Amino acid sequence: VDPNTSSKREFINADDLKLKEEVLSLAACLRAQEESVHVKALSKLVEHCKSDSISLSELPKHITFLFDQIDELKDIHKSWADDYEPKKDLANVISALSFVESESLECLKYRRLGRQDAIGSWGLEYVRHLAEELRKDFENRFDKDETTC
Repeated sequence: VDPNTSSKREFINADDLKLKEEVLSLAACLRAQEESVHVKALSKLVEHCKSDSISLSELPKHITFLFDQIDELKDIHKSWADDYEPKKDLANVISALSFVESESLECLKYRRLGRQDAIGSWGLEYVRHLAEELRKDFENRFDKDETTC
């Protein structure tokens, strides 16, 4: 699944435009300094991520609209203190967005950093993707151990 091809639509209807503006506005709120703003924005972003099931054939619109912001979201995540509670929710959002980066283990990395809620609430394809990243991570670690023996 390639978000770059999914987002190149010639026509965007009013509902999609409203959703795009909303999720981009929520992402922009994460640059604010107030924790209450972060908590509200992340609550809505998590809600969007959980409400649309991720599919191999078509990305949910919120992921398509937010994917261009992923590097900025990672920078924001990195800038927040480790003990800052909203950081866990942002990690979960980044994990859901990283679903489309099949070669990296970013989905797994940010899931480990995120809130450890019911993983199934994020959707079947997300869980399958995480399982695949776990397999790759295990193989990478196993291969490293073999080369040192």
